[in-house]
Amino acid sequence: MTGQKTTPTDSRDMYIVHNMLRRAFGELPALVRGVEDGSERARTVADHARLLVAILSTHHEAEDEVLWPILMERCPAELTPMVATMEEEHQQLHTLLDTVSERAEKYSVTASAGDREDLARATEAVVGPMHGHLVGEERNILPLIDRYCTDEEWASVGEHGLPQLTPTQVPLVFGMMLRVATEDQRAVLAAHIPDEVLSQMVQIAPDALNAYERTLHGFDTSERPR
Repeated sequence: MTGQKTTPTDSRDMYIVHNMLRRAFGELPALVRGVEDGSERARTVADHARLLVAILSTHHEAEDEVLWPILMERCPAELTPMVATMEEEHQQLHTLLDTVSERAEKYSVTASAGDREDLARATEAVVGPMHGHLVGEERNILPLIDRYCTDEEWASVGEHGLPQLTPTQVPLVFGMMLRVATEDQRAVLAAHIPDEVLSQMVQIAPDALNAYERTLHGFDTSERPR
């Protein structure tokens, strides 16, 4: 079946996820390099790198497993020229993310200067390709989502990764998202999340993020510019 859906969605909340990823991966190389040799923070920072890998990987899995099939059914002529590029970029990023995971695992054990630099370089290698991929999605895929997906279908894409987060990680990730969201984007997000869930997250997520970052950075980051 092709043609426009009668109740199209608003995919601008995707910018929240993308900007969260841009910020988090953009900060990661310096965060890694800021750990002292042999510090116990090495494991904490390595675990943070692996969390970001999991978030980005899950984001791509939701697109591959949930979003592409919907769009391929609704608008194959418009989507087909882009799918091969998107999937190729996903594979390239997954290869880079596997390297980050491997080096994070090693660094979490050794906390050595050499393994720290290997991890920092691996995270740097992700930033450029990820940014280019996200820009392509925003330019080419979001208009198709707005035209052909319903609110319920778009919400199912966002919900795909929730079961893979621990109860502790859910408010943390929400905190990372809310920190980068504009007021307009928050309004779009609110339209796709049950009121009781969003209100709870707005209450607890900022504190969860601040507590997490105090451990991650080794000092209180709550006064840093957002």
